[in-house]
Amino acid sequence: MSAIDLLERPKTNETPAAGCPVDHSRFYGYQKTTRVVEPPDRPIEQDANGLWHVRDFELARAVLRSTDVKQAGFKAE
Repeated sequence: MSAIDLLERPKTNETPAAGCPVDHSRFYGYQKTTRVVEPPDRPIEQDANGLWHVRDFELARAVLRSTDVKQAGFKAE
């Protein structure tokens, strides 16, 4: 037995591990969502559902630091 024989991998009848079953090449360039273009002329507005949209950083900071605002979420009520 030569040294080359010792370094060779043993031959087995196992099949190689399977790859991902999803064909990802179908999804290249496909975007599930689109970016919403926010209107630059309205830094704050209330929508039809009563939800406020604040798009200005300084304005959002002032609103959240106000003592008149109660921020809810994560069972903070």
